[in-house]
Amino acid sequence: MYDKSHEQDSKGRELGRNGSLTYQFGKAVSQISQDADRVDATFSDGYRRCFDVVVAAYGQSSRTRVLVSHQEASDTTYKSLEVDAAYYSIPRTEDFYAHEVVQVKMKQPYKGCVVLLGDAGYCPSPFTGMGTTGRLISAYVPAGELARHGSNVGTALQNYQALMPTPINKCQKMPGLIPGAFFPSSRLGLWTLHNAMWATSTVQQIARLPSPGPKSGRQLPEYPELKLASSS
Repeated sequence: MYDKSHEQDSKGRELGRNGSLTYQFGKAVSQISQDADRVDATFSDGYRRCFDVVVAAYGQSSRTRVLVSHQEASDTTYKSLEVDAAYYSIPRTEDFYAHEVVQVKMKQPYKGCVVLLGDAGYCPSPFTGMGTTGRLISAYVPAGELARHGSNVGTALQNYQALMPTPINKCQKMPGLIPGAFFPSSRLGLWTLHNAMWATSTVQQIARLPSPGPKSGRQLPEYPELKLASSS
């Protein structure tokens, strides 16, 4: 994606298109202030810049979400699934990383000209198996709306919010089994889990069934403005 995006950026500049692409590594947004039509962002190294739109896709622990939304403290927005597990067979490492298993449910995925995508606004948790689907949808819709409405960022983001509930609710729907069942806390629970998994693995047809995912049928608008068919 890195090389491809640079290639597209170079082609655009050769054709005289406005805008440019710059990657900044090793820094994060530490402060945001905005008015009706622009966002002033301050980065962790002190660098400041003005943007028409700020898109936050930092994941479930997005710092930008905390900067622009007071919903972060709400249990209905950042909901822990209360699943704890430890794998003692994993080798030791100095660079240890772990995070909480949660679902993020934002009533409003944007504030002003700052918009949240993917797990930052709609984390479904690994138990749904729909994380990638949700991330693609939450990137495709605002991109299409911004391309369609041009400089009218407010209308584009309002449409983004209106279009997201139906597909995202399906992505965030939890399976019938309680997630904690996969992390037993007793020998009996562990024995039950192992035998259930063994029984399932013996039925080959079950393993071949595709993920149900969203039902077929067009649920998202088409955006010819994105020119996706000719982008290859």
